[in-house]
Amino acid sequence: MFREATRQMRVRCACPCSCVAKDASHVVGPATWERCCSPSAGRQVASPRSARAPEQDSLAQVATGNQAVFEDARVVREFIGREGWLDQGELAALLSVAPLVRSEPVLDIGVGLGRTSSLLRMLTDAYVAVDYSTEMVRMFREIHPDVTISVDDARDLSSFQNGSFSLVYFSDNGVDAIDEMGRKQYLAEARRVLRNDGLLIHSTLNKQGQNYGETPWQLHHPGKPPDLRPERIAQWCWHNLKDPFRAVRRYRNFFASRGAASDAGDWAMYPMSAHDFSIVAHFVTVTRLRSELEEAGFDVVAIYDSPSGAVIPESATRSDTPMFYAVARRRS
Repeated sequence: MFREATRQMRVRCACPCSCVAKDASHVVGPATWERCCSPSAGRQVASPRSARAPEQDSLAQVATGNQAVFEDARVVREFIGREGWLDQGELAALLSVAPLVRSEPVLDIGVGLGRTSSLLRMLTDAYVAVDYSTEMVRMFREIHPDVTISVDDARDLSSFQNGSFSLVYFSDNGVDAIDEMGRKQYLAEARRVLRNDGLLIHSTLNKQGQNYGETPWQLHHPGKPPDLRPERIAQWCWHNLKDPFRAVRRYRNFFASRGAASDAGDWAMYPMSAHDFSIVAHFVTVTRLRSELEEAGFDVVAIYDSPSGAVIPESATRSDTPMFYAVARRRS
């Protein structure tokens, strides 16, 4: 089963490269297994508060495991039929830049099966999409045969020349599938391919929001009261009835993944419920989001909360929004 294979791939390779998908003989030693991947390691980090300090090799290994998840045909099928805005935050972020990038070249990173393609192609004909999942790209081409797409990684956009785009867009918290060093590489590459004063938009998970610290047995999001509305209970029952093995997968993936949890204070990596806890996601605070963009050579234009699309004040040091939409301008 793919989730078990993914867990094994995470154990096999501790180096920050993609050999996990190419060389199954590249095996880690017992020390790495005990430190990062064994059930005993998982028990030592039973909650975000007890997560260990991050180790770069382990983080890179997690990012490689996350990438493998998006090659799973079952995960890819979850994206079929998704259309339109995810929430008010995405709508607000794109509306804020629309007059500035109309008819300008746009790069859509982590496009998946093309939910954002129809949105961004309303702004420009100079639209290019990329995704690092070969399975996503294969299915995207079947759905959108007239759209330019390539297999490219946000951390290495060497397929594109300097200053090629006026807007770089990275949606669906795709940036959170890569590790801390990978985020720095992505931001450097985004800045390189943007024109002077070009714009960047990406969504990213909030470490102070409801998705951080999720567990498969929770009846409510962390820090929120239980949601006992009849429709919510009916939805939960329907999800589990139509897929009887869902609960098994969620528990197995969570216990396999939480040993990779790490907490650096203003950012962390922790399993999240999306895709049945097979992803170990990156989370940031609002202050960290601002600082990482500024350190990468961007000026923050605005940060929007996801449910309402409201602008988060520049003075804010906390926010409980599930995720942020950051709009930033390339500093010349």
